[in-house]
Amino acid sequence: AACRAAKSFIFKCLGGIMSEPPVVALFDFDLMGQGVWHGGGKEPLPPGAEDEWFRRGAEFDLVRIAYQAVRVPPEDLNPSVPHLILVQPYGTPHERIKLPDVPRMVLDKHGWIGQNMPSPLERLPEKAVITGLVLHMEIPAPPDFDLTDPDIRAKVERGEDLGKGHQEDGLPGAVHGSIGLMYAAAAIQ
Repeated sequence: AACRAAKSFIFKCLGGIMSEPPVVALFDFDLMGQGVWHGGGKEPLPPGAEDEWFRRGAEFDLVRIAYQAVRVPPEDLNPSVPHLILVQPYGTPHERIKLPDVPRMVLDKHGWIGQNMPSPLERLPEKAVITGLVLHMEIPAPPDFDLTDPDIRAKVERGEDLGKGHQEDGLPGAVHGSIGLMYAAAAIQ
C-alpha cells in the first residue's frame, strides 16, 4: 500500500511538472516540435535554457525520476506514467510520449547513433572481459545540403560557407557534450 501511494504521488508530481509550459518548451526544443503555445502566444524557452547542459540536465532529471518510479512495484500503475504532450498542427493528433521514452526520441530525431550491444571480443587479450551490454555511440553524419535548392546553390556559387546546417551551434542537433546525458538516460532504460 505504501509503494502504491508513493508511486501515485511521484506520478502526480511529475504530471504537474510536465504540464508546465516552460518545462514542455525544453523538451519541445530538443524534439524539434511545433513550439508550445500558452495563453495566446508561443512559450519562449525558460531563462538559461539556451545552455545545452542546463536544458539536457533538466530533461535527464525528469526522465530518470520517471524511469525509477516505473521500476517500483506495483506495475499496474505504470500506464499512468506522465506523458510529454507535443501539440501538432490543427487537424493532426497530438504526440503523446511516455517520459522514459524521450531520450531515445531525442537521439533518433538528430541522427545520433546509440545502441546497446554485447562487448566485442576482438582484441580480447588487451582488454578485460566486459559481461553484459556496452553502449556503442556515433555522432551524426555531417549535413547533406540539397544542391538543387536555389538558395543553397547561390551560396555555393558565391563561395559562401554553408555552415553546419541542423548541427549549427545553439541548435538542438549541434554536436555538444551534453548529448551524453541523453545517451546515459537511453542506455540505462
